[in-house]
Amino acid sequence: MCPSYTVEVDIYGGMSYLGGDNVMTHGPASGSLSADALRSLRDAVLRARETRMPPEECACGCVSDPPYVELTTWEKQVPRTVSYDEGCERVPPAIRALELEIDRAVGIERWIGTPEARRACFEEKRDCDALVGIPEPSPEP
Repeated sequence: MCPSYTVEVDIYGGMSYLGGDNVMTHGPASGSLSADALRSLRDAVLRARETRMPPEECACGCVSDPPYVELTTWEKQVPRTVSYDEGCERVPPAIRALELEIDRAVGIERWIGTPEARRACFEEKRDCDALVGIPEPSPEP
């Protein structure tokens, strides 16, 4: 019952979200980060760049169908992608911190819902209408 979603943050703090399975807001939504949130996220990206990841995809293999993360950062128009299972013990702390900082900075729970709301909706099969997140309106172009 892990949430499946994609979130992108651009260099100016613009963000886009695309909700898939087990999320309260399906489909696209967008918004923008505050100056403080963008600064904090940039700091986390810099710390993550200084770490080394294992050369291959990191998977512990100890559980079936673990939550999976794919993070891509850009430096001078060159992408760096790291992919790992949540259970992989070889993932450096700075990479995990970046993952958490992205979700915190964008306020991801407004779109995917809290763990309690997702449990009620997707595991307990309760009525989700009152629990469904309503995305903030997209900024005018």
